[in-house]
Amino acid sequence: MHRLNQINSSDLNSLLNAVEVLEHDEHITTAHNIGIINQYHVVNKSDETPMFNDEYLYKNQLYDYELNEIEQISCLDDEYINQTGFKKPSGPFILDFDLDFFPNRGSFNPINTSIIDELIEEAEIITITREKECFDDLKHEDIDVQEAERLLLELITRTLFKV
Repeated sequence: MHRLNQINSSDLNSLLNAVEVLEHDEHITTAHNIGIINQYHVVNKSDETPMFNDEYLYKNQLYDYELNEIEQISCLDDEYINQTGFKKPSGPFILDFDLDFFPNRGSFNPINTSIIDELIEEAEIITITREKECFDDLKHEDIDVQEAERLLLELITRTLFKV
């Protein structure tokens, strides 16, 4: 039996124990599979997305992340998000940021921010996925996961508190 098939969504201990064994973005797909959330929308920069259903998967085909072209524009910029075809979820949503989506400091400073501002302001919950190993593999400059988390928290704070 697959380790995630043993999760009992009505048992708090089962859920807490599951958190210890989840890898990468399994928290999203697992919550969907056991009925905690009814849909997810993923803006992804990679073509290698074996765990996500294509129905709610958005990719920007105009920039090649592997060739550092993503550095030309912040992945939080309206231009980048619009080019994925992303549509804001209807109803309540959790906004999860994966720090490995941000290859450099400039990624945290989008120029046009109406879409990300709206998502941050309307999210019921905001989570940050650190995944240090993935972050270190995908970063394009000398930045550590703690600095990236701080920069993201500053961006969220500026948006929520208009500072």
